[in-house]
Amino acid sequence: MAKVIYSEQAFSDFERLSDFLAGTDLDLAFATVDAIQEGIAILERHPLIGRPVEHELRELVISRGKTGYVALYAYLEDRDVALVLAIRHQREAGYAGARDLTPSASAATSPPSAPPRPHPCPAAPAAAAPPPSA
Repeated sequence: MAKVIYSEQAFSDFERLSDFLAGTDLDLAFATVDAIQEGIAILERHPLIGRPVEHELRELVISRGKTGYVALYAYLEDRDVALVLAIRHQREAGYAGARDLTPSASAATSPPSAPPRPHPCPAAPAAAAPPPSA
């Protein structure tokens, strides 16, 4: 079973997508992050399921209603690792930070942790420190 690892760019993409959705519907943001994670999890058992694109990269289409998301990844067969390089909405043109989206330019040794969850209050300022005690 392949290990799924997210690059820093993929983490940034999760934050960008979830922050955008959380601005209007926090429940939708959580549900979308879960759906993307579930879609990417299929790479553990079927790392070659995505359609081939350039430079030994693959794209996994993750359906979400009438549209969906696309995860760009590389399967590193010698390590049995599916390295998720970037994630975008299907209606977006290209990937953010596309210059650096190669397996060698990404952190292939990143810990296999889950992407960040949407912020509960994306527009809320950071909490102020409590006043000093008298």
